[in-house]
Amino acid sequence: MLSPRRLPRLDRGFNTADASRADPPAQRVGAGDQTSRPSSSAQRTPRVHVAVDLSNVHFSAQLEPPASGGPAVRNPAVRLHVAQLASLIASDPTSGEPREVVEQWGATSASVTRDALVQLWEQQGYTIRRLNPDASGQETGVDMTIHAVALEWLAVRQYPAHVQPVLVLVTGDGNDNGGNATTFPTIVEAAVRLGWRVEIYSWRCATHRRLAALAAEYEQVELVHLDRWRDQLTFVQERANPAARPGFGPRPPNPGPRPPNPGPRP
Repeated sequence: MLSPRRLPRLDRGFNTADASRADPPAQRVGAGDQTSRPSSSAQRTPRVHVAVDLSNVHFSAQLEPPASGGPAVRNPAVRLHVAQLASLIASDPTSGEPREVVEQWGATSASVTRDALVQLWEQQGYTIRRLNPDASGQETGVDMTIHAVALEWLAVRQYPAHVQPVLVLVTGDGNDNGGNATTFPTIVEAAVRLGWRVEIYSWRCATHRRLAALAAEYEQVELVHLDRWRDQLTFVQERANPAARPGFGPRPPNPGPRPPNPGPRP
C-alpha cells in the first residue's frame, strides 16, 4: 500500500485506498459517509463525464473544522493542487485504477484574479466556461450553466450495454439555486433515473445535506469526501498581495512540487 502522504504519478491513477485523514473504509452506513459502489456495474466499462464547480471546490478547500471542534475556519492561503485533484477524479474511486474520461468541463466567474486558476484546469484538459459577474461583482449563472451541460450529456449520450456512464459532479452545492427549476440534487436524480452512476466529490464541511441524503438513498450515487486526501490535494501559498481575493489570487503556473513516484502498487 502506498504511503498515505504520497500520490502516484498522474499516469498511474490515484490510489483511493490511501487516506490522510481517519475516515472509515468506503461502506454504506448513512448520509455523509462515502458509499460503496454498486456491484451491478462492476463488469461494465465506465465512461466518465466530469463537471466542476470551480468556485465551490476551491473556496471549500479553505474551510477546515478546528481540531478542538466548532465551526469550520477559513484559511485564505490554502490552494489546491489542481493536477492531483484531476488525477483523483480520473481514477476509479474504489480501485484507484485509471478510467476513460470523455468529458472534462467546468465553470466559474470571469475575473482577472481567476485567470491563473482557470489555466491550471485547462492544462489538465478541461474546458472552462467563464461567465461575467453581475453588476455588483457577484458570481451569477455558473450553477445553471453547469446544470445545462450535465443535462445535455444525460439527454444526448447513448452507450451500449457493456458501458456504464458515470456523471462526476465536483461540488458540495445542494441548495435550491434561488428557486430555479434545476439544482445539483435534481441533476443527480435525473442521472439515476437514466441508469447513470453518479459520483459527488466535495469537502465534508461544505457538502449540502441533500447531496448526502441522495448518496444514502441510492446505490448508484457515491459521495467522496476530499478531506481524506487533504494533505495531498492542498498546500499553503504565501500571497505577495495581501489584498488579493482569498482563494483566487495570482498563482504560479506550477502549483507546487509533484510528490515523488512511490513505485508500483502491490
